Amino acid sequence: MKITSLLLATLALFLTSVSWSADERLTDLEQQGKLVYTAGESASGAPITAVVSRGATPIPASILPCSGCHGDDGAGRPEGGVVPTDISWQNLVSSYGHKHSYGRSHPAFDEPGIAAAVLQGVDPAGNELDMAMPRYAIPADDMTALIAYLKRIATDYDPGVTGEVIRVGTLLPTAGNLAVMGNAMRSVIEASFADINAGGGIHGRKLELVVAEYDNDPVRSLWNVRDLVQQDPVFAMVGGFTAGLAIQLSDLAEELEIPMVGPFSQAPREGNGLERHSFYLASGIEQQVAVLVRHSVSKGDKVAVVHPADSTYNDIVARVRSETKKITNEDAISISYSPPLIDVVDVAQTLQSMGVDAIVFLGPAKELKRLASECQTQAYAPNLLFPGVFAGQDLFEIDDDFAGQVMIGYSSIPADHTAEGVQAFEALHAKHQLGYEFSTAQISSYVATQVFAEGLKRAGRNISREKLLMALESLADFQPGLLPPISYNRSRRIGAFGAYVMLLDLETKQLKQVSNWISL
Repeated sequence: MKITSLLLATLALFLTSVSWSADERLTDLEQQGKLVYTAGESASGAPITAVVSRGATPIPASILPCSGCHGDDGAGRPEGGVVPTDISWQNLVSSYGHKHSYGRSHPAFDEPGIAAAVLQGVDPAGNELDMAMPRYAIPADDMTALIAYLKRIATDYDPGVTGEVIRVGTLLPTAGNLAVMGNAMRSVIEASFADINAGGGIHGRKLELVVAEYDNDPVRSLWNVRDLVQQDPVFAMVGGFTAGLAIQLSDLAEELEIPMVGPFSQAPREGNGLERHSFYLASGIEQQVAVLVRHSVSKGDKVAVVHPADSTYNDIVARVRSETKKITNEDAISISYSPPLIDVVDVAQTLQSMGVDAIVFLGPAKELKRLASECQTQAYAPNLLFPGVFAGQDLFEIDDDFAGQVMIGYSSIPADHTAEGVQAFEALHAKHQLGYEFSTAQISSYVATQVFAEGLKRAGRNISREKLLMALESLADFQPGLLPPISYNRSRRIGAFGAYVMLLDLETKQLKQVSNWISL
C-alpha cells in the first residue's frame, strides 16, 4: 500500500506529540486520583465527604478538595495562619520522618499511613492532626487512586512543561506579504530565549519556541493556534501578531485556559476580572483616543467623533462619549460616514454649526487631511485628534494653518527608552546579528519575552499556568526599558495603561510632547 506524503506528515506530527508527552501522561488510576485530589470527586460517582470539626455534619468533598489547601503541586499554600503540609510523595516518605515547627514529630508515611491521615486524621505516630485538616470519607478504590496520584503530583506538569523544558507558542506570519515582519519578530523572541537558556534557563528549565502560522484567513489562524495548543502542547503563547484577531484570540485563550502574554495588538482588552488569560503590553486605539479626549475636554473643548459607519468602531465611539460625560456631564457628538471617502463639505459644515472645538477622527490619515483642507476653506479651525495607531505620512501634509492643533495619542514615546533598555536591546541585535526592520513590532516581541520570563521567575520552580497567571497579576511597575512601566492586577490586563498626547509640528514635521503620561 502506498503511503502518501500527507499521511507521513500526519504520522510524524503524531509521533512528535507522543514523544513529547508519553513520559508525562498520567495512568488511568492516577487520573482518577487527580480527580479526587483537585475536585473532591470520584470517577465512579461514589460520594466523597469531608468533616471539618468533631460532630459536624459531613459536607461534599468538592467544597474542600485537597488542592484547596495543599495546592496543585501538593507543596501547601499558607493561609489564615495555617501552613498545610507538603504532601508530595517524596516529602511524605522521607526516611528521616517529620518534625513540625510546633513540636509534633512522627516517622515517615507509607501508604497505610497516608490513608489513616486522610480518613482518621492521625499521623504515623498516632498523633491527631490539626482540625484544620478535614477528615474524609473516601471509598477504598478512590483512596488507592489518590495515593497513586500523590506519587506523581510533583511531576504532574501542565501541558508544555517537563522537568527540563518549557515549550512556548507564538502566532506569527512567516509566509506571504507579512513574512518579513513576522520573521523579524520571531528572531527577537528566539534570540531572547537563547540568551535566557545560555544563562541556565528559568529555574533550571530551557525555553523552546514553537510557531503557529498567522494566516490572512482569520479562521485558519485561530485553528492553527488551537492545533498548536492541543496537539503540540505549549505552556503559554507569547508575543504573537494578532491583527484582526485580538478578541477572538482572547476568547480562545479563555476557552483553552492558556496564558497569552504580550500579543502585538491594536485592540487590547482592558480586563474585567473574568477574562484572566490575556496580558497586553500597551494601550491600543481605544485607550489612545480616551487620553486624547480627556486632554481636550479638560481644556474646555467641545468634542465630536467622526468615524466610519462600521461596527468595528462602536466601542471606541462609546469610549469617546463616556470620557466626555465623565468631565462635562454631556454626550459627545458622533458623525459617521460611509468608507472609503468622507463627504468633507457636509461634515465640516455640520461640525462648525454645532460649535465643535475638537474632532476625534477615526479613519485613514488621508481622509483627515481632506477634512482639514475643507475646514480651512470654510475658515473653521478645530483641533484635530488622531490615534497614533492610524498615523501616516498624510498627517504631515496637513496645511500649516492647523499649526498647534493636530494632536496624536501614543502608547509609548522615545522618552520611555532607558539607557539600560536600549543597551540590552542593541546588545541582543549585535550578538544575534539581527536587523532593525519593523522596530515597533520587535520591541513588542522583546518586551513580551521579558514580561513572560519575569512571570516565570516569580511563579517558581513548581510552575503551572495558574501560578503564572497569579505571578503576572501581581506585577507592579515592572520596568521593561523600552515601554512605560508594566503593571497588572486581577481586573487590569493592559500593562502600560494610558498614553501620551503629542503635538504634530507642521513646520518642522516633528512630534512634540504636550502631556505627561496620562493613566487610565
